[in-house]
Amino acid sequence: MAGKRRALLFLVPLLVIALFLLLDLEGCLSRPAGWIYDAAFRLRPPAAASREILLLDVDDRAVAVTGVWPWTTEVIADGLVQLKEFDADRVVFDLRLPDTTLTASSAGSPAVSEAFDREFSLIGENIRVLFDGIRRGSVLPKDSPRFVDDLVSQVETAKARLLGGIAGNGTDPETKLAGAMRAFGRAWIAWELRSDHVADPVPAALYGSARGDGFTGPVMDPDGVLRRGLPVAERQGRYLEQAAFTALLDRLGSPSLQLDGRKLVLGGARPPGMPPRDMVLDLTENGYLLLDWPGADTEDGFRHLSWGDLAELDWLEEDLVAALREIDRSGLLAARGTTLLDRYDDASIFRDRMLAGDDPSVAAEWLDARDRFFALASEMLLPAEGGDTAAETGNEAPPLIADARRILTEILQSRASLREALEGSFCVVSLATRSVPGSLGRTPRGAVASGGSASAALVNTVLTGRTLAAIPQWCGKVLGVALSILATIAVLRLRILWTLLVGALFAAATVAGSGGLFLATGGYLDPVMAAGSPALTCAALAAIKALGRLPARRALRRRFAPRVSRTSLGSLLSASTRTPAAGSEQRVTVLYARIGGLRGAAGSGDPASAAAMLNEFHAVMGRIIVGLQGTIGRAEGDTIEAYFGAPLQGTDDPRRACLCAARMQAAGRELAARFLANRLLSSPLAMRIGIASGTCLTGDLGMPGVTGYAVMGAARDEASHLSGACERFGAANLVAGPVWEAGGKELLARMLDRVLLPTDSGPVRCYELVSELEGTDKTTVEAIGVFNEGLACLEGNDRVKAGELFQRVLDLLPGDSPAAVYVARCRLASAGQADAPGR
Repeated sequence: MAGKRRALLFLVPLLVIALFLLLDLEGCLSRPAGWIYDAAFRLRPPAAASREILLLDVDDRAVAVTGVWPWTTEVIADGLVQLKEFDADRVVFDLRLPDTTLTASSAGSPAVSEAFDREFSLIGENIRVLFDGIRRGSVLPKDSPRFVDDLVSQVETAKARLLGGIAGNGTDPETKLAGAMRAFGRAWIAWELRSDHVADPVPAALYGSARGDGFTGPVMDPDGVLRRGLPVAERQGRYLEQAAFTALLDRLGSPSLQLDGRKLVLGGARPPGMPPRDMVLDLTENGYLLLDWPGADTEDGFRHLSWGDLAELDWLEEDLVAALREIDRSGLLAARGTTLLDRYDDASIFRDRMLAGDDPSVAAEWLDARDRFFALASEMLLPAEGGDTAAETGNEAPPLIADARRILTEILQSRASLREALEGSFCVVSLATRSVPGSLGRTPRGAVASGGSASAALVNTVLTGRTLAAIPQWCGKVLGVALSILATIAVLRLRILWTLLVGALFAAATVAGSGGLFLATGGYLDPVMAAGSPALTCAALAAIKALGRLPARRALRRRFAPRVSRTSLGSLLSASTRTPAAGSEQRVTVLYARIGGLRGAAGSGDPASAAAMLNEFHAVMGRIIVGLQGTIGRAEGDTIEAYFGAPLQGTDDPRRACLCAARMQAAGRELAARFLANRLLSSPLAMRIGIASGTCLTGDLGMPGVTGYAVMGAARDEASHLSGACERFGAANLVAGPVWEAGGKELLARMLDRVLLPTDSGPVRCYELVSELEGTDKTTVEAIGVFNEGLACLEGNDRVKAGELFQRVLDLLPGDSPAAVYVARCRLASAGQADAPGR
C-alpha cells in the first residue's frame, strides 16, 4: 500500500510540468523570465560602446525648441543638411517620418518678400549713384559702358538669387526632404513592421533618395525592458532588414546574408580595422538577437546629442543674418556688409541647388561658400589680437556690432561642438521624449533607453563581436522535467520542512547555474521552468504530506492539548515520529500525588461546593505541572499523576519533577488555608507526593476508543508506594534517592530513612523536598540542617544526641511532623521499646 502511494506521488512532477507548459503558452512566464535575465545581465561586465555610434535624440529638449512631435519634414531636412555640413558618416532615421504637407506659396513667404525688397533697393541705389556721378562729371561718358555692364551683372545676380529663393520656398516638403537625403548620400529611413510582417508604405520620393530602408528598431518587452532586437524578418520568401541593421551591413561592406536555423551568417563582412570574415550571430528561436548593452544602471552607455542643438544653431544663424541686415542698413560695415550678406546668399543658392538635385559638385561649392561666409564674418566682427574690427573706430563697439559678435561667437562654439560630435559618426535618430507615449523603455540594467538606443545596442553588439546566445527553450523544459523527478525521489522520505528546503535548494542551484553559464560563456538558459518545476513539485509534495498528517495531528491535539503546555504540544506536533497509542517504552520520572482530607468534604452535605473545591485544586496543580513542561496523567478524585519525560523526553526531567513537587506543596498549603477560612473544610488537606524514575510503558492504556494517556511500570509503582510512605515519616513528599541526586539538589531537602520499594532488592534512601531555596527563611534552612545532623546521629546509634537535635528542630519549627516522629522514635529507642526505625 505504501509503495502504491509513493508511485502516485510521481504524478506530481508531471502535473507541475504540465502546469508550467500551460503558463508558458499563455505568456505568464515572460515577466519572471525577464526579471531573472535582468539580474544575470547586471552581473556581466558592460560591453564597450563603439565611438562611432551617436544617438541623435528627439528628446524633451528638442521638443521644447522645435515643437511637439511630429515635426514638418522641412525641420528634418534642415537637420539632415546640417549633418552633412558637419561630416556625419551615416544616419538612420529609426522612427516613422511625419506625413508631408505643402508649405505656403512663395508669394506669401516673408523671406521672399524681404529678398525682393532688398535686391530692388540695391539695384535702385546703384542706378541713382551711377546717374549722380554722370551728372556731377565724376563718371566720364567714355567710362559709362563699363558701369552699365556692372549694373547689368548685378541685376542678373539678383535675378538668380530671387529665382533660387522662389524655388526653395515653393518646393514640396517631401521633395525637399528627399533632396536632403540625396545630398547627404548615406541616410536610411524606417517604416513600421506590422505583426504580420507586412511593411507600411514609404513615399516614393523618400524611398528613391535614401541609401536604404528597413523596419523600425526593437520593441520593448511587456515589462518595458529592451532585451532583444530583430535584425531580419521574413516576408513572402524575402528577408527584410531592420533599418539600423541595414546601415550596419553597408558599414560592413554589404556582406551576404544567410539564415541557417538559429544562426545569421554575414558572409565576407569587413569589421572596422579587421580583414574580411564570416560573422555568425546567434539568434533566439523567434529570430531575435540578444542585445549586449554597454553602460550601467544610470545610462545606456552611448554618446547622445539632442536634435535641439541643431535647431538652436539654425535659430542662431537666423538671428545673425537679421543682425547683419540691420548693420547693413545702418552702414556700419559699408560695402563690406553687403559683401558678407552676399556670401550668405550665395551659400543659400548653392544649398537650394544641392537640394534640387543639381550637379553633385554643388555640394562642395555650398560647403566652400559656408566656410567663406563664416571666415569673413569672423574677420569683420571678431577683433583680432591687438586691433579693432572693421566696424570699430575706437575701443567701444557699436551695439549692433556687439550683438552680432555675441551671436557669431555662440555660433562658432556650437559649430565646433557639433563637428566634434558628428564627424564620422554612425547616427541613429529616434524618439526619446516623454511627450510621445511608449518612446522610452529601460535597459536590463535599469537605465532609461529609447528604441534608437536599442538599435544602437544591436549595431554595437555586432561591431564588438560580443554576441549573446540564447540556449533553446526546450533545454530548460527537459531540465525541468529531470530535476522535478529527481527532487521527488530525494524528498519521498523527508519531513515537510526538509522537503521545502530541498525544493528551494534545487531552484537556487538551477538559477545560479544558469547565471554562471551566462557570465562565463554568454549563453543564456531560461531557468524559470527548470528552477520553478522542482520547487513547485517539492511544495506540492510538502502540501500532500501536511494534508496526510492532518488527521494524526488532530488526534494528537485532542489527546494532549489539555495535558501539556503549548510549547510541548508544538514540539509533539512537529516531531518526526508520533507518539503511539500504546507499546512505547520510555524512561519517565513519575510524580504521584494523593490528596488527604477530601473525603470529609465530599460527605459534608454540600456536593456542589465539594466538587468546585476539588476542581479548583486540580486546576491549580495542573497549571503547575504544565508550566514545568510536564504531562498530566491520571487525574481523578484524590489522586494526580504527572509525567516528566513522556511523551517527549527532556534533559532535566528529574529536576523539573522535584521542582513541581515543591511548588505543588506550596500551592496546596495556600489552597487549604483558603478553604478552611471559607469553611469549605472542617480539617486541613494533606497532599502526599511520591517521585520515582524508571522505564515505563506509555500511551493510551485502557479501554479502546477512550483516550487516556498514562504510564505503567516500576517508576509509577515506586512513586505510588512513596506517596503512601509519606505518612510514616510525617513528610509531605518522598523522593527516591537517585531522583534527588539527579535533580533535587537545587531544593531545600531533608534526608529520611531508607524505604524498601516494591521493585528493588534493598532499601532506598529517601528525601523530603521542603521548598525552593530562593525565598526560604533562615529559620527553616537552619532547622533542616539540624534535622539532617540529627538523622546522622540516629543512624550512628547516638540516640540521645539525635533526640536533642530533633527536639531543637521542633523548637525552631513548631509542628514539624517529621521532627516529631523522630523525637518519639528516639525516646522509644532509648527505652528499648521500639524496633529499628523504618522497618
